[in-house]
Amino acid sequence: AADAADAAPDKANRIRNKVAEVKARIVQLEEKIVPLKASRKKITDRRDKSGKYIARAKDHIKTFKSDRKIDDEGIETALFSVFKDLYGVKLQAYHGGSLHGKDHQKIMSNADEIFTLFAEILKENAKKDCKLTHDEIEELCQKYSNLYILWDGAFSYASTINPSREDIAMYERFVTAAVHSHKELGMNVTPKVHLMWMHVKRQMEFPGGLGDKREDWVEHQHQITRKLRNQFRTTKDMEVRGDAMARLHHQQTNPEVQAYMERVDASTRRGPR
Repeated sequence: AADAADAAPDKANRIRNKVAEVKARIVQLEEKIVPLKASRKKITDRRDKSGKYIARAKDHIKTFKSDRKIDDEGIETALFSVFKDLYGVKLQAYHGGSLHGKDHQKIMSNADEIFTLFAEILKENAKKDCKLTHDEIEELCQKYSNLYILWDGAFSYASTINPSREDIAMYERFVTAAVHSHKELGMNVTPKVHLMWMHVKRQMEFPGGLGDKREDWVEHQHQITRKLRNQFRTTKDMEVRGDAMARLHHQQTNPEVQAYMERVDASTRRGPR
């Protein structure tokens, strides 16, 4: 009994010491938390401020696009009308709203006519403060026309099956001129441009050349399936994901569905697209 009585104060002291130790540790941690809270507040305030700025910017962009769509007489509308109405070229939604290979081929085949029309439209609609003279507008449009013609020639020779030495030499002339014109107009040397410039000639020298190795549909399929993969990337079950992608792709390529979507789009749009 005496031993138990002596042990009780020791246990109480150990508990008090432990409590004091924990309290001291809590104080230390709270002191460390203070600057972290301040940093978090700064980050949160900055995030909220950025979010409001982005929201305002998106509203401005939306309003700007809406105003431009309403304007049926704008320069851009007139230029796209040349593409769409005269040459069947249109922006492709699945390609990010830009032109894809098939439409670029149409432009290459009619570059001289298209950019002559563009020059006339730009001159007729030039504002008083336009920095380019009519002659400079014509010269700029002619440069773009020449660029398309040069690329057309380069692609044509690159697509030749069993190219001769003369074909390869002509390809080199066309692609060299095309790349220099490309850079002169301020455009970036993309990986595809680099491949055309530095590597295609070598591949043309191998038996058969590149003409029988073109798979234009691969690029189109890559663009379609990439969008579908992104849309269903959170679906864990691969079989479910594959079935869903196949059904959606079938829906998107069904002629009746496409025709209906085009009718709805035409009835709701606010101006030429």
